[in-house]
Amino acid sequence: MIRNTITIDKSIEEVFDYAAQFERHSEWQDNLKGLTFNGPAAVGGTGTQTRQVGPRARTSDWRVSAYERPRIIGWETLNGPIRPAGTMRFVAEAPVPALTSRWRSIRGA
Repeated sequence: MIRNTITIDKSIEEVFDYAAQFERHSEWQDNLKGLTFNGPAAVGGTGTQTRQVGPRARTSDWRVSAYERPRIIGWETLNGPIRPAGTMRFVAEAPVPALTSRWRSIRGA
C-alpha cells in the first residue's frame, strides 16, 4: 500500500471540490494522459483513463467507490492487468486541511 499526506492552504471543501473534478486530475498526476468521466460525481460513477506506464499507454475503466463530501473520495479500476484502487481522505487539521491518499494495487485476472 502506498500512503501519502499533503497539507494544502485551502478550506477542506475547496480541496475536496477540486479533487472531485476528475477531469482535472491530469493537472497533478503526470502519468495520466487522458480521462473521461460519466458523472455526476457520486458512488457508482464511471469513467475511462489512459495512463503512461513505462513505455506503454494503458487504458482502463474505473468507478467511484466512495464519495462523502467533504471527507472521502474512493475509486477502483475495473479491468486491466493491474487494478489499482485508492481512497483520498480529507481532514481539517490546524492550521490547514490535509489530504491523505492510500493506493493499493490488485493484479487482474
